[in-house]
Amino acid sequence: MISDHTEQVWIWTTPDQVNLYYDPQEIVRFRIESEKWVDQSPLGPNEKEEGLEKTSPYAIEGSMMEEGLGPVLWWD
Repeated sequence: MISDHTEQVWIWTTPDQVNLYYDPQEIVRFRIESEKWVDQSPLGPNEKEEGLEKTSPYAIEGSMMEEGLGPVLWWD
């Protein structure tokens, strides 16, 4: 899934190469595939941040690849 910032829409390309469009504020149904927690402990006074990649402390990976999932408007 990609975001087209010029059009301000999300584009979901299916395995059959069909583009499905929906707006960022639309309500979607999705299945949680995994959760990722990253330790955000503060650095001590002698530790440096060089080379450290800033990441979100919590991330959810989801899928809409099932019937009934995706933007709610698709299933009304």
